[in-house]
Amino acid sequence: MENIFEKTTRVLELKNYSPNTQKIYLLYIKNYIRFEKYTGIKTKQKTIEEFLLDKHRRKQSPHWRASKDISQLAEGEGLEPTNPF
Repeated sequence: MENIFEKTTRVLELKNYSPNTQKIYLLYIKNYIRFEKYTGIKTKQKTIEEFLLDKHRRKQSPHWRASKDISQLAEGEGLEPTNPF
């Protein structure tokens, strides 16, 4: 079974995201997983909200699109197709 990093890398490559963007997405996922374990919050939705609020408060907010994608990946939904226009 593929782990979240392998799955995300595959999806981002298929969507033709730049290597730098892929690196940032994977970094935020890694940070999210650490945050999730550290806080012990039980619900995914609450954890995602608290993670994004924590990043915002620290002036480390990811781009809005990355926030949405990270939320979808954390929920196990995969990524939505993006509109190129």
